[in-house]
Amino acid sequence: MLNASARSRSDHPPCRLLLFLRCYLALREISFSKQAVVEHVIRHPDVMPQNCRQKTKLGIMGLTKNAGERFFRCYEIHCVDPDQDSLFNLLNSMHSLNDKMKKEFGSDFLDLKEFLALKALRNLFHHKEELLHEVRTIAAQDIPPISSDLLFLCLVPRSLIEEAINEIGNKYRDQQEPMIREVLHWYGNVVNINPCIFNFAVHVYETLNELNVHLDSDEYMTLEKSYMFEEQNGYSHFVTGKISCSVSDVETVLAKVFADVA
Repeated sequence: MLNASARSRSDHPPCRLLLFLRCYLALREISFSKQAVVEHVIRHPDVMPQNCRQKTKLGIMGLTKNAGERFFRCYEIHCVDPDQDSLFNLLNSMHSLNDKMKKEFGSDFLDLKEFLALKALRNLFHHKEELLHEVRTIAAQDIPPISSDLLFLCLVPRSLIEEAINEIGNKYRDQQEPMIREVLHWYGNVVNINPCIFNFAVHVYETLNELNVHLDSDEYMTLEKSYMFEEQNGYSHFVTGKISCSVSDVETVLAKVFADVA
């Protein structure tokens, strides 16, 4: 009778308690590192493998493509109808793209002067968003004495740029500060950052092509058409962003237009 009962019990799958004890006792014999536990449990015959998947690169594929398309959407909005929100969204999309590219390809924009300048501003706005109200975006044609190779000026008080630079950690500030100052356009107490934004977008386009990240959004295609036109006609892909003034000194004109940030 005992043997029959034993056979009857052996014909059924082990109860949950016994299964737990079997797994627990087995796990006691291995290293308690997370990876070791995962690998051991996956090999256990009573555990479904799909419930214990190891993280693979498949989980991050496409991150750069999505972040790249978002960046170019924000960039086009900033080019066509810029304001404080468009600038903030653009800087955040830039930061996100850099992170996603680093995760997927091990590549980033940290060797670009333009990125360092915009990153410093983004970090300042991220922690002190109220400072965005000091940014001015204005069409160059709305200031008759001024002409530029970009349709819009994106003007930031000099004091705000200085604050952004000072917020950089001591370890990197001495190296990054001269690079940041080089790519921004300084006019007395006002700084034009739009040339820096434009040239960084060109770098993004070229970098994604080098990584074989193929975007197909309308905003990306617009920039690509412009890039190819320049390529075919021997034009530079980058702008100088310099402001010229036929009436008086540029600094004087900007100081009058933006007297409240002088």
